[in-house]
Amino acid sequence: MVLSLIRRGAGQLLPTRQYFKVVGKVMASSMPRLSPGDPSSYSRPDQAVVTRIHLDLTADFSKQVLTGSVTLGVRKVEEQARQLKLDCSKLDIVEVKEDGSGKSLDWKVGEAGPCGAELTVTLPETKEDMSITLSYSTSPSSSALQWLSPAQAGGDHPYLFSQNQAIHCRAMVPCQDTPSVKVPYTATITVPSPLTALMSALREGDPLSLPGGLTQYKFSQLVPIQSYLIAIAVG
Repeated sequence: MVLSLIRRGAGQLLPTRQYFKVVGKVMASSMPRLSPGDPSSYSRPDQAVVTRIHLDLTADFSKQVLTGSVTLGVRKVEEQARQLKLDCSKLDIVEVKEDGSGKSLDWKVGEAGPCGAELTVTLPETKEDMSITLSYSTSPSSSALQWLSPAQAGGDHPYLFSQNQAIHCRAMVPCQDTPSVKVPYTATITVPSPLTALMSALREGDPLSLPGGLTQYKFSQLVPIQSYLIAIAVG
C-alpha cells in the first residue's frame, strides 16, 4: 500500500504514519500530565481509591439532565491522605457528605480544561474506609450523554444513551475516570413511564411504578469494571 505523503519543511516529505508518530511525541511532551498515573485523569488512586459506586439518578428529558447522587466507597491508600481526587466535567455539584456521620465535607472544583476538571474532596482524618455521597446533576451539554427527540429516535418516545469511552464518564458521574481503577457498581434509575431503562449491569427485580408517572429500575454489576464501561440507555 502506498502511504500518502505530508510535506515537512521545504521540499521534504514524510510518510503519514511517521508524521503522526513525530507529532504525537511533540504533543505528549508539550501537554502536562494531569496525574502521575494517568496523563488524562486528575484522580489519585495511589492516595485514596474508590472501591464501589452506587448511582441514584433520575432522567429528566425536559431539561436533558440526569439528577440525583452517587455514593462512593473510599479507602485511604496512604494513611495520611486528606483528599480524594476525582474527575468531573460540566457537573453541577450540590453537596458532598460522609455517610457514616452525615457531616458535609469540603469540596472544590478546579479550573476546567480539555479533560474536564479536578474535583477535590476533603476526607475525615480519623477514617480509613468510608462512604461518601455527592449530590449533583449533569449538564445538557454533557459529552457523555445523547438526548434524542421522538423524531430523532424514529418513534413516539424520546431516547437517551451514554458513550463514556474513553474519558467521558466524568461528564456523567464524578469518579476516578482512569482504567487503572476497577469497581463494581449498583444503580437506581428513575425514568418517565412508559420508558425503559437499561445499563451495563443486571437488572434486579421488577420495575417499580412511582407517583407522578415515573418508573424505577435497579441494577447491579458485581464484576469490577473501569468507569468508561458504565453505560445507560433509556427509551
